[in-house]
Amino acid sequence: MLCSKMLVFLLFLTWITPLRAELVWENKKMELSAGIGQEKAKGVYKFKNSGTQKVVIKSAKGTCCVEATLSKTAYEPGEEGELNAVFDVGMRQGVIEKKIYVVITEPVKEIEELYIKVNIPVSLKLEPKYLIWPMPNDRVAKTMEVEVLNGAPITLISASIPDNRFDCELKQTAPEQYTITVTPKIPTGEKANAQMFLKFQYPDKSITRKLPVSIR
Repeated sequence: MLCSKMLVFLLFLTWITPLRAELVWENKKMELSAGIGQEKAKGVYKFKNSGTQKVVIKSAKGTCCVEATLSKTAYEPGEEGELNAVFDVGMRQGVIEKKIYVVITEPVKEIEELYIKVNIPVSLKLEPKYLIWPMPNDRVAKTMEVEVLNGAPITLISASIPDNRFDCELKQTAPEQYTITVTPKIPTGEKANAQMFLKFQYPDKSITRKLPVSIR
C-alpha cells in the first residue's frame, strides 16, 4: 500500500514538473562592424541548457557568407556553450543581414533561428558588378568601371583573368578611378566561364577579390 502511494506521488510530481530541455540564448541577434580591408567579421552567440535533459545539436548552418561552428554537439542540463559565427566580407558593402539555423535533435527536434547583421563601409563602386556576354551575341570587348569612394585608402593594382580565352587590361583613368577592359577570344556560339582577380592595396596589406566573367 505504501509503495503504491509512493508511486502515485512520483507520477504526480512528474506531471506537475515535466522533463524538458531548453536552450536559452544570451542573444539571438548580433550586430557586427567590419573595417575597410577587413576580410572576416566574427561574433559569438552564448547559450545555456536550462532544462532537465541533455540537448543534442545536429548542425548549425549559416546562409550565404556565414560559417557557424560549435566546439561540441551535446550539452548536459545546466551546461553553457558558444556558437562561433564568421562572416566572409569579400566584395560586400553596406548593411548585410543573414541567418543561422541551429538544428536540435534531442530530446525533441526543433530549429532555432539566429540573426546576424554586418555593417561594412561603402568604399568601392563597380559598374557593372560582373561581366556577362549573353548567347549568341558577338564577342565584343566590355568594360568595368571601378571607383574608390569616400576617400578610402585603397588602390587597385592589378586585374587579371588566368584563362587564355579572355584578354584583360587595367587602366587608371583618374586618381581614384579605373577601367577594366575584357575581350573574349572564343568564337560566337561557344560558352565560357572564368574568374577575374582584382588585387587591391590597403594601408597594411593587399587583398585579392574574385568576380565572375561568363559567356552563356
